[in-house]
Amino acid sequence: MPRLAVSSSCEEWATKGKELFERKRYFQAKHCYERALMPREMAIANAYYLRAEARKIPRGNSRHLKEQLHRGFVTAAEAFLDCALEASKNRAVYIRCAAECLELAPEELLAAQKYLEAKEYNAAAKLFRKLGHFDEAVDIIKNYKKYMQTNIVENIEEVARLFYFREGKFGKARELFSTDEDVLEYLEDIDLGHVRAQVLLSLGRSVEAAALHLAEGRIQEAIPLFLQNDQDMYSMHQACLCILQGFWNNISYGVVPDKNRVSQLIDWSSRLNLDLIDSKALNEVREDISFHFIL
Repeated sequence: MPRLAVSSSCEEWATKGKELFERKRYFQAKHCYERALMPREMAIANAYYLRAEARKIPRGNSRHLKEQLHRGFVTAAEAFLDCALEASKNRAVYIRCAAECLELAPEELLAAQKYLEAKEYNAAAKLFRKLGHFDEAVDIIKNYKKYMQTNIVENIEEVARLFYFREGKFGKARELFSTDEDVLEYLEDIDLGHVRAQVLLSLGRSVEAAALHLAEGRIQEAIPLFLQNDQDMYSMHQACLCILQGFWNNISYGVVPDKNRVSQLIDWSSRLNLDLIDSKALNEVREDISFHFIL
C-alpha cells in the first residue's frame, strides 16, 4: 500500500475516533484509535468506556452486585490512573475521574487521596471529613483555604473543633481559633463546661478552672485545683468550703460513709493554708474530721 494512502487511512480513523468519542460512543472510538495507531487516545477512550459500563451496573444490597460494582469502578479508576501517567496535559482531569470512580466503588479513603492529588480540594476535604479523618481535612483547609468554598471550610472547621475537644486533643482544636478567648467562648456556647475547665487549666488559669468545676457541681475536681493556689485567700476559702461540703455529703446521718472519699477529704484538709482561712470554717472542718473518727 502506498505510504500516502496509509497515512490518509490513519488520519481518517483518527477523525472518526474523535467524532465518536465526542458523541460518547467510547467503545467504537477505542477501536478507531487502535486502527489509527494512537495508543494513548485508545487508552483514554477505553477508560471512559469502562466507567460508562460500571455506571450501568444496578445498585443493590446483594453481595454479588456490590462486588460487581466495586470491580467495575475500580477497573475504570485504574484505567484513568494509567492515562494520567502517560498524559502531558489533562493529567488532573484523569486523576479526578479516577477519584470519582473510587468514591463510587466505594474506596473512599483512596478516593479522597486522589481528589487531593487532582487538586479537587473541596471534594477531598468533604470525603476526609465523612471518613472521620479530621487531621487530613483540616490540613487541606490550612493549605488551600483560598481555593475552597466558604461553606465547606466553615462546616469542616465546626465539626473538627467539636471532634478534637471531645477527644481531648486541645492543641489541634486550638489551631482552629484565633485566640484563647475565642476557644473559651465557643466551649461556653456549646455547654462543654468540663472541657472548658481543662482548657483553662492548660492556660495556667487554675482558679477559674476550679471555680467552673464548683459552679457545675464537680467538687472533687475543684478542690485540688483550689489547693494549688495556697497563697490565695479566695482559693483557700473555697477549698475549705468544698471540703466541708464533701464531709457533709459523706458523714451526714443516714449516709453510709465512703471511706476512700473521706480519707481523701482528710488529706486535702491537711494541705489547707491555715493562715488564710476563716477560723469558723476551719473549726467546722476539724469537727467533721473528729466526727468521722468517732464513727
